[in-house]
Amino acid sequence: MVFLDKTWFTPVGRVLDQRDASIRYKLGSVKDITMDVDTLAEEAQGILRAARREVTTSVNAQKGAKQSELDAIYNQAKAKVNSEVEAAIAALQMESDSTLAKLDAKVDSVADEVLARVLPDGIKL
Repeated sequence: MVFLDKTWFTPVGRVLDQRDASIRYKLGSVKDITMDVDTLAEEAQGILRAARREVTTSVNAQKGAKQSELDAIYNQAKAKVNSEVEAAIAALQMESDSTLAKLDAKVDSVADEVLARVLPDGIKL
C-alpha cells in the first residue's frame, strides 16, 4: 500500500491539485473580464444615450428654425396673394361702377328717345 501511495496516489493527487488551482485561476480571471465587459457595455449605453439626446436636440432645433423660415415665406406669399386679390376686387368694383354709370347714361338717353317718340310734339316732362 505504501508503494501505491508513493508511486501512484501522490503524483496523481499533485496533478489533480495543480489542475484544480489552474481551473480556479481561470474562472476568477473570467469573472474579472466579465465585470470589465459589463462596465464597458454600461459606458457604451451611456454614450449612446447622450448621443441620441444630442442628435434629438439638434434635429428639433433645426426643425424649429426651418419651420420659422417656412412660416415667414408662407406669410409673405399669403400677403402677396391677399393684396393681389384685393387689387383685383377693387378693379372689378371700379369696372362695375363705370359700367353702371354708362348704363345709367344710356338708359336716360333711351328713355328720352322713347318719350320723344311716344308723346305728342308739344308735351315735355
